[in-house]
Amino acid sequence: INLPYFDTPTSSPIINNINKTFSDLLSGYTALADSALYNTAMDAHGSGASTLPHTLNVDYFIKANSHTTLSVVITASVFDGGIHDYSYSFALNFDLSDGSLFTPAAVFNVTASKYLSEIYDRIYAEIDIDSEKYYSQYKDFIEQYSLYITNEAYSPLSTPLDRWYFSEEGLSVLYNPYEIATYSEGIITFTISYNDIGSILDVNPLY
Repeated sequence: INLPYFDTPTSSPIINNINKTFSDLLSGYTALADSALYNTAMDAHGSGASTLPHTLNVDYFIKANSHTTLSVVITASVFDGGIHDYSYSFALNFDLSDGSLFTPAAVFNVTASKYLSEIYDRIYAEIDIDSEKYYSQYKDFIEQYSLYITNEAYSPLSTPLDRWYFSEEGLSVLYNPYEIATYSEGIITFTISYNDIGSILDVNPLY
């Protein structure tokens, strides 16, 4: 399990809040490995399975780091005895004024229906370029999932996980395997340029 820890010469409440979030995440993944994966492995072993050991690998990628925002994407790969391992990602978006996690309501200057419509329209336009690789009901799934991941079986946290994050290129939205396409398509990411969406953002993630 590889997660960030930010060190400073002097104590900083902002950095402390960020580090606590990652500490809680580490505790959640450790508990997950010690309970769910361990119990699944022991059940499989008792049934004579030869696919042990079960594994959990976690890593992170910093996607945006400015004076105002820090966006970190967490990627986990889980093998629980199935045909193949399963990988998924989610994002943590920090407000660097206090180290708390952003909510969409704090990021956009318009109503939820307005910013979701703007995001969906641009995702659909990109999907239309090569729609055959997506499920035919992809619009239903995208609108059902909104900007959160709530159906992840191996979530380390009890709260919904962000599927959106700031990157250097724009606002990115990710979808994990099986959500809008088959497993073979992997994790799918759509990035909306700040030129296209900047007018409805209340945050400047590049500053």
